Amino acid sequence: MAQIDALQTLNLRRGSRLSSKETLDHPKLMKHLSGKDPFTETEEAYLISIERLGIDLITESPGPWWKVMERPRIRLKPGETIYKVEPDAYHKKPIKQGYASTGGVHPTIFPVEFPFANEEDVLNYDPLELMPESIEELAEKDEKQYQNMLKKLNGRAEPYGFYYTTLFMWPVMVFGWELFLIPAVTQEERFDKLLDRFFQLSVKRTKAFARTSIKVVILHDDITLSTGPAIAPEWYERHIFSRYPKIIKPLKDSGKIVLFCSDGKLDIFLDRLVEIGFDGFMPETPATDFNRLLEIGKSKVIIGGIDTGILTRGSPEEVFAHTREVLQKTANLPGFFISSPGGIYGNIPMENLRAYFRARSEFGGPPVDW
Repeated sequence: MAQIDALQTLNLRRGSRLSSKETLDHPKLMKHLSGKDPFTETEEAYLISIERLGIDLITESPGPWWKVMERPRIRLKPGETIYKVEPDAYHKKPIKQGYASTGGVHPTIFPVEFPFANEEDVLNYDPLELMPESIEELAEKDEKQYQNMLKKLNGRAEPYGFYYTTLFMWPVMVFGWELFLIPAVTQEERFDKLLDRFFQLSVKRTKAFARTSIKVVILHDDITLSTGPAIAPEWYERHIFSRYPKIIKPLKDSGKIVLFCSDGKLDIFLDRLVEIGFDGFMPETPATDFNRLLEIGKSKVIIGGIDTGILTRGSPEEVFAHTREVLQKTANLPGFFISSPGGIYGNIPMENLRAYFRARSEFGGPPVDW
């Protein structure tokens, strides 16, 4: 059973088949595999597709909340972006947001304007209002969602808990990069006090996860850019890494598997993150040195390996060769989940996806009969 295989891999024991984690939002592929319309039968199309593709580690499956556009439905063309003023999870009042399509059912949503006039507004901000629920209420909601997912999946996959704003991402999402970075380095002491208030939210969140029966939690924090750290590495030690152990402690104490997810080039921080106690990593590749991940992967869970650029823009032959090479290199890693960290979106050619999954089938993935 796929779920059992995923759990074995998470515990560093290779299952009976290749383990896989993917963000799947490719309407043409899902319709081809499931015979369902991904825009009107989204969840059914998704569940059938992940089973046929051998994707066995997922976050929540799509439900009605995927239909983010009000009636009449607006289907964005691939590459198209529109702008709307709407509420989000990081601001009390509606803000201007962009909706960009990569050819999927669900557009990428990102803030465009932030409701802060200057650095003083930022430094005086109290973020505690962003998470008014109690730990008990958060845990009850998480547990209900997890149990619903287990019922829907029926052994197809293991769902994981996911937290997007572990610490560094909080000020990015709330203030935007400019109003985050300037006071972070010019008024470091005051900014640290602000960051401590965000830290309290994250501890609250992990305490809630710790009360559930969820087995694996992925903590996301985009701490690096494609070239490396956004700020001097010493800054991270003073303000971010010194707080991470307390954020993950409730999860570790409750026996959860705790994985770290980040975009960018993580090389300089990998040893420190291992020292902090993360059980594995889902980094962006090839930005992060894959050879370093192979070393770490002997005793940690590693999710990734596939260069999304090759998958999207390469030829089918290049995709097949790249996937085969990754799987050969990771054959002896007990906790490896193959993944395209950028996600499988509608802008990836079908012939490339067929080559990708055909290569996977040679290493224990399901046969490609589509």
